[in-house]
Amino acid sequence: MIIRRTNTTVVDFSAAGEAEIESNVMDALNAAIPASPTAISINALVKAKLVYIAPVTSSADTTHFVSSVMIGYGNDYFVGWTAHVLWDAGGASAAPQGGKVIVSDYVSTTGTFTIGATTQLAATDIVLLIHPSVASVGFIGDAAATGAVTTTDTVVSYIKQLVTNQLRVQNSMDFWSPSVEEVQITSAAATLAAMATVTVADLPAGAVVTRAIAMMKFRAMENIHATIANKLDGATVASTSQVIQVADDTPGTYYDAINFVDDQFGLAILGREGGDVIIGDTDISGAGKVDANDGYIFRWLLSKSDQNSINFNDCQFGLRVWYSLE
Repeated sequence: MIIRRTNTTVVDFSAAGEAEIESNVMDALNAAIPASPTAISINALVKAKLVYIAPVTSSADTTHFVSSVMIGYGNDYFVGWTAHVLWDAGGASAAPQGGKVIVSDYVSTTGTFTIGATTQLAATDIVLLIHPSVASVGFIGDAAATGAVTTTDTVVSYIKQLVTNQLRVQNSMDFWSPSVEEVQITSAAATLAAMATVTVADLPAGAVVTRAIAMMKFRAMENIHATIANKLDGATVASTSQVIQVADDTPGTYYDAINFVDDQFGLAILGREGGDVIIGDTDISGAGKVDANDGYIFRWLLSKSDQNSINFNDCQFGLRVWYSLE
């Protein structure tokens, strides 16, 4: 009997013992990595001849390498396969380790592979040869596909493309203020401060606001002047007058959101008409504007009508917010 000493452990060793250990190890491996080609395992891929480990014997340039253990498979057998450099003998994970190129030619008698250009391989580099049916699944590091379906992008590339495109989808949500019983516009220019606050909530984590617009709805509007028809006096002057503005409630700067034209909301003497929804066409998204879950204040800067007065009844103010997750 031979005694082998390893540090502080003494192990009895014999040919029979070695055979038994090897048998037990193989049993364990075959249980963990089934030997059947139909099993879902790395071993199955090897037995099904879908992957090969090809140690590099030599390399003449950046598009060729020789693997002497890969001699004899028949010319062009590996054409179209992916050559994935598992390990670079130079160490430190240096290039071409991790690179993936397609085999364009294979010479059976010499084990010579022609591949797409890469950092030149060296002797003892390890290449994993992968059958197209397996390689088409791809690698986690594959870039996302772009544009139309091709014959070269992998399944991973398309999954990444789908995820990226999904994140870029523009979603929208509407948020409304509590009801406001009345908004009154008089002939004396006056700013209607803090008409309402709209709370933006439930935008998902990571949401990027790409556009936001303001809205005002009312059940009815009326001219309460007993002898003269009525309407707005003057159009919007940007950032100056006759404009509904929105600001962050921290407080923040007010930004124009809903513009008006001169003579809008024409009403007959003591006229009363059904309401509507006024939708602003000014994008009020961005830093310091509507950009996240928060409260936003509405005001009507220097509102003015021809006569006393125009009343908007049962009002609400709203924000429509578009966002993506990228």
